[in-house]
Amino acid sequence: MDEPKSVVRSAMHFFSGTFLSRVTGFMREMAIATCFGAGIGISNFFIAHRFSILMRRLFGEGSLLAGFSPNFESARAVSPKEGAKFFRDLAASVSVCLIIAISILEVALFVFARKAGAEEGTKEILYLTMTMLPGVLFICLYALFSALLQSEKKYFVSSASPLMYNVVFLVAIWWVKDWISQDAMQGLAFGVVGAFLCQWLIVIPGAMKLLKPYLSWKEWLQPKLFSSQFIQMVKGIIYTVIGVGAVQINAAIDTLFAHAASLSGPAYLNFAIRLHHLPLSLFGIALASALLPPLSRAMQGGQVTEYLKLLHFGLSRSFTLIFPCSVAVLVLGASAVNVVYGRGLFDLQATVQVTTCLWAYGIGLVPAVLVLLLAPAFYAKKDFKTPLKASLISIALSLVLNTVLVFWMGLGSASIALATSVAAFANYKFLARKLSDVVGPIFDRESRRACLKVMASSLLAGASTLACGHFFLNDPTLRMFLQLEGVEFSRLLVYQCVQFLSLSAVFAAFLFFYAWAIGAESLLSVLKIRKSVTDQ
Repeated sequence: MDEPKSVVRSAMHFFSGTFLSRVTGFMREMAIATCFGAGIGISNFFIAHRFSILMRRLFGEGSLLAGFSPNFESARAVSPKEGAKFFRDLAASVSVCLIIAISILEVALFVFARKAGAEEGTKEILYLTMTMLPGVLFICLYALFSALLQSEKKYFVSSASPLMYNVVFLVAIWWVKDWISQDAMQGLAFGVVGAFLCQWLIVIPGAMKLLKPYLSWKEWLQPKLFSSQFIQMVKGIIYTVIGVGAVQINAAIDTLFAHAASLSGPAYLNFAIRLHHLPLSLFGIALASALLPPLSRAMQGGQVTEYLKLLHFGLSRSFTLIFPCSVAVLVLGASAVNVVYGRGLFDLQATVQVTTCLWAYGIGLVPAVLVLLLAPAFYAKKDFKTPLKASLISIALSLVLNTVLVFWMGLGSASIALATSVAAFANYKFLARKLSDVVGPIFDRESRRACLKVMASSLLAGASTLACGHFFLNDPTLRMFLQLEGVEFSRLLVYQCVQFLSLSAVFAAFLFFYAWAIGAESLLSVLKIRKSVTDQ
């Protein structure tokens, strides 16, 4: 039976696996920053990486899971064997489509690089993209196999498997760190392909174990390409694919805006995004991934009340978790950037620029997470048009803002992150309004009151932490906020760790102190702390 507690358990399994992946991910980013800094070479690599994974975002991850869960549940409702056949036919059809698409893109990029008279920097980006493109097949298959595991409430392996990607990537960094820049970037590109392959291989055994009772090996070798169920699924998620594609194209264009703002701009944004994605992945994606299958099952069974109960619970819990994280990004961001990246070729300017970008992304953290939960609410009902419209509106707004901020006002890379945050608010507002027209207010009076207490506790904790950091822990955050001179960051790892951990402990202590004083029960429940509050 799907219920809030089962969703929490599933989310915690996803959280634990994602946490392990993120730890090694930070090790990977630390190694990149130390060995290659934030120079032009690594910026070109990040641009190529962004374009090479466009199809991964397009056909894998969110869009694939959004279309897979409702259709897989429908097929499995007929019989487990039909569900297994649906997965087999889908895997074969997706593989064929990707191989054809990758081959066409490889040829097009090769011709453009050789005959279009591209500049040397542009050619390097194109060749790096060509090198990484084959890995898209493996990462999309990983997304498909992970979707199957998540539909069976197996979350840990699929969320932890990026750990293997990070390990392989770290090996590649160690291997090429002493090469000249251009050769080193090519070596990293090959490392990406190998890492994607290993990430897919990790989830194969678990998925095959689930399907083995229903399909023989002979039946596995007899897939029905482009079956009617596949066509039906494609028709259903075409709006999602267009929306995700538009979002990812916009993200790729963001790197070009960043390049126009500064040659190192793409690197600044990439390093900031890695930290920004930590709370997004640990809480937002974890809850969204855990919610979609039960929401789909509730709609499939006509259990509207259960659907609303799960949705309201997910939104309320996500706000309770993510708003304090958003404040933490602002008050702990500078020390976090310094402890993760601040060494080797990653200089003071890079630290300041990445911190500013991280702050700008942090402003939109709450709506970004809520969108992750609202979109599956529509997908579960097989409504793919509404999230598409929301995405297109936010993309258009982002493009307009980027054009104004970068080309007209001449602002730096942080303005691109700010535009992304503003667009996230627009996306959330559109989805919330559409959903409330159908199911009523997505936050009732009690939930709104609880959210206000969470906001008050978090903001007070943030202000107190800023003051303590400025006067007692030599934290430069307040000086950066006020744009004062004398901003400095230590490059001693021990001091960096002590400063970050001290600030984190101070923020956590103030957060739960104010939550206790104000009576923010939803926030206190995170640590299973309770305080009785008598309404006056």
